[in-house]
Amino acid sequence: MKTLFCQLMFTLETSDVTNGNIAAKRKGPAMSISLKRLSVSDHKVSLPQVLNDFRHKLNASSPLAYHGSLFLIVGCVATLLLATFDPTVIGGINRWIKPAKFFLSIAIYVATMGWLLRSISSEVFRRRMNRAVLFTMGMEAFIITLQAARGTPSHFNETTMLNGLLYSLMGVFAIAQIPIAMIVFYRLQKERTRIPFTYLRGMQIGLALFILSCIEGAFMSVHGSHTVGGADGEVGLALVNWSLRHGDLRIAHFVGMHALQIFPLLAFLISKRNQRTLELYGVMGLFLLVNAALFLQAYAGRSLFLMFP
Repeated sequence: MKTLFCQLMFTLETSDVTNGNIAAKRKGPAMSISLKRLSVSDHKVSLPQVLNDFRHKLNASSPLAYHGSLFLIVGCVATLLLATFDPTVIGGINRWIKPAKFFLSIAIYVATMGWLLRSISSEVFRRRMNRAVLFTMGMEAFIITLQAARGTPSHFNETTMLNGLLYSLMGVFAIAQIPIAMIVFYRLQKERTRIPFTYLRGMQIGLALFILSCIEGAFMSVHGSHTVGGADGEVGLALVNWSLRHGDLRIAHFVGMHALQIFPLLAFLISKRNQRTLELYGVMGLFLLVNAALFLQAYAGRSLFLMFP
């Protein structure tokens, strides 16, 4: 599995796989690649090499996404350091843990969108989309960090006019990811002749499930809390703070968000094993069932960690 993942960085997303052969030369403004036949034994590289290759390619095609994700990772480290010195608790956990989690999550999201946008030929389009993603999600991370510094909750907080305004702005920035993802989905479809079919479908499925997870996030906002059957801030799982006693809508939201990373990589692995795109749709169906089960269980007020109460 590790070797197959390593090959992803070398084959890139423009490769066609047929009967074990990765074919051909595809040229465009976004990339120009000439690849020869690869096998599992052709490239034995370490994980640091893979990450370094990823870093260079992301920086070359989407420098804004690359530098933005690095800045967000610095923010994650900084807030984790603050957590070691400041014992203040908000919602049952150290007040700096939540900003740290969001910095890391947003860094992964920004880098992922930057990587997916590499498949689009227009440099202007890539730059605009990267700016939109980084600005909107950067502002959300800023507000969450600001509220932590003020010693007050960032989500579901309408105790004052200022808190209500900041919470509403966070909602606007989060919901903005839906039209962004839809635009990227449509643009990928327009460039379908340039992108291997299985990889194209993997990216689009990931984007579609990501949009679904954004809708789940909006539902949490309408619900007024992420916990069902209890109050937010009770005993939770370490770091993520998912409720151990009641239903928690964040779990399904979390799983759905990471479809954006899972399905493009899965599409590559399915292609490498010479399986049909139908296999990708099968995994998508299973993923939807799991996500729906997590959501419905949480909405029923039952904790995932208390399957047999």
